[in-house]
Amino acid sequence: GEIGARFLSVLEASRQLGLNRVRAREDLAEYVAQNATEDRCRWYESSVHNIQSMYDTYVLRTAIERDHPWLQMLRGHASVALHLLEMATGLVHFYERHENDIRHESARATISAVVSKEDILDVTVNICLRQAYFYVEEAAPLAERMLDTFVSTDTVDLPLPEGLVLHARPLALIVQVVRHYGTPVEISIEGESCS
Repeated sequence: GEIGARFLSVLEASRQLGLNRVRAREDLAEYVAQNATEDRCRWYESSVHNIQSMYDTYVLRTAIERDHPWLQMLRGHASVALHLLEMATGLVHFYERHENDIRHESARATISAVVSKEDILDVTVNICLRQAYFYVEEAAPLAERMLDTFVSTDTVDLPLPEGLVLHARPLALIVQVVRHYGTPVEISIEGESCS
C-alpha cells in the first residue's frame, strides 16, 4: 500500500507543477526558476526512485507480483519516469551552472555556441519533465488499484472533549503515524476536511 500511496503523492506534487501543457520558450527560464530548479528536480527524481526501489525490494519476483501481474505496469511507469527525471535533473544542473556564470567567459561562449540555454530548457521542461509527468499520471489508476487491493480502509470517530482544540503538535503526531504507514488519511473536524 505504501508504494501506491507514495506514487499518488508524487502524482499530486507533479500536478502542481503544471506539466500537462507545453510551455513557450520565452517562459521557460522563469518556469524553471519558480518550479523546476535542480533541487526540485532532484526531489522529484529521488521520490520516483524510492518508489521503484520499494517495489524492487518488496514486490519484485514475489507471490504478490505473480498473483497480481498488473503491478509490473506500475513498476514500468515508475522506471520510465525515473529515467526521464534523471535526464531533467542533469540538464537543469547544467543550465543552472551555465546560467549562473560559474564558468569562465571563454567556457560560457564555447558552450553557448554548441547549445543554447533555450534548447536546454525546452528539452528539460517540455520533453523530460512533461513526459515523466504523463507516465506518472497514466499510472495513477494502477496506484489507486494497488491501494484498493492491498489496503483496508476504515473510519474512526474520535470525539474531542468540549473545549479541546487540536493544535499543531498533536496534529503533527497524527501526520507522523500516517507517514509511517504510507496510506492516505482524511481528517474531518467540524465539517472541514483535509488530507
